[in-house]
Amino acid sequence: MESRGFARGLCWQKLFWVLVAGSVFGVAWEHCVNLLMHGRFYGGRGLVWGPFNLVYGCGAVLLTLLLWPLRDGQAHKLLLAGMLAGSAYEVGCSLLQETVFGAVSWNYDRELLPLLGGRTTLPVAFAWGLLAVFYMKAVYPRLSRLIERIPPRLGRALTLALLVFLAVDALVSLLAVGRMAARRAALPAQGGLDLLMDLCFPDHALKEIFPGMKFI
Repeated sequence: MESRGFARGLCWQKLFWVLVAGSVFGVAWEHCVNLLMHGRFYGGRGLVWGPFNLVYGCGAVLLTLLLWPLRDGQAHKLLLAGMLAGSAYEVGCSLLQETVFGAVSWNYDRELLPLLGGRTTLPVAFAWGLLAVFYMKAVYPRLSRLIERIPPRLGRALTLALLVFLAVDALVSLLAVGRMAARRAALPAQGGLDLLMDLCFPDHALKEIFPGMKFI
């Protein structure tokens, strides 16, 4: 069993580590962009604990799954597929956040060529396409080999531990943001869990964790 290696092919363990890598990279990317544009590190986090942003992580998984059949094809096909997939994902995440929490974390209304109410733009869509080409041709093959080099027993243990942690982190993050929305609506705590969220994640703490999030 050990000789088979860890996370061979496009299995769920491989996709999970793609999600983790994409989540961490997304946070680092936003911090670097904000440093260049505004002179300071901020933004990017999507969970209350750790340097993870599952929007980027799930986007990496989506690109991997959708573009896998085109990985050996021509670059222009990857570009077009990446533009469509990335833009659809970005718009979907924006709609979901607005519908569930009444909040937005990005808006491109004042940017060049905004689309769909500022949920994305044509330049951003093109950037998704370029990212798709670079990711499938240069990044994913190397990332895949790196993941497969993890010792199988260690890989399985790390996968399980990190999966449990991220699941709890995501659940607590949802509860904390949901409670923040309830406080904005002047809704009192309805039990011990709400009181715990009020104590551990007051508005000022969540604004530091999610500086780009705005309620509408």
